[in-house]
This record gives sequence, C-alpha cells and structure tokens, in this order.
Amino acid sequence: MEKTFKLHITGFDLPFIGVIDLVAEVEGKNTIADFKTAASAYDGHMSDLSDQLTSYQLTEPDAEQVALWVLVKTKEPRIELYPSKRSPDQLKEFLSKVVYLAREIQAEHFYKRPGMLCAWCDYLPVCLGDKETTKETLVQVK
Repeated sequence: MEKTFKLHITGFDLPFIGVIDLVAEVEGKNTIADFKTAASAYDGHMSDLSDQLTSYQLTEPDAEQVALWVLVKTKEPRIELYPSKRSPDQLKEFLSKVVYLAREIQAEHFYKRPGMLCAWCDYLPVCLGDKETTKETLVQVK
C-alpha cells in the first residue's frame, strides 16, 4: 500500500514530499520497497546508490532494509528483489545533498541531467529553451 511522506528540513519552508510504494515484512525483515519495471536485470549497485530509497529510509527509520522490486519484462518475465541498507553516514550524506539542492532550487539554479527519462519529464521544454511551451504547460509557484 502506498504511503505518502513529508520531511521537514531545517532552514527550508517547503517540505520534501514523496510516496513509498510499500512497507512490509520481506524475508523476515521490515522493508521499504519501491517497485520498478525494466527491460533487463538491474545492476546490484542500483539499490545501494538509490537516493529515492535513502529518502524512504529517513521517513521510516525503524525499517531494517530498503529494496527495489523489479519486474523484468523479458521473454520470460521475472521479479527480482534488490535489498540494501543505509548507514547513518549515508543518511547524513544524503541530507547534505538535499540541503545543497534545495538551496540551488531556491536560487533558481537548475542543472540539466540528460538521459532516457527526458522524454517523460514535464520540464523538457525548459531544458530545450522552448519558452512558449513552458509558459503553456507549467505553472509557476511563488
């Protein structure tokens, strides 16, 4: 069952908001799981380096692990579990990154990260410099 969360970060007026796909017992451990689909298997490090999973761990500190649950859509589909853990140092490093990025966003500094997800991104017109489409499709919050 999805679970919405809101983190309040010291020094910032707006909360960090997200939605956890599932909190459940997996292989005997209290686990925060995020569901993904892919055309091929994930590399094991994807779960270890996922900022998304790290943010989930911050919201559910009692969870013993976080995990990506991946539906691999191949000729013979399968579901793969990629469990991971977060140390206090990793959580602290993530919070430093969030604080830095929040300051950059407040200063209206946005960095392009081109990749396969650009096709689905609402902000593609901004990155492409298409002011007309940006004005038509995005709402500015002040």
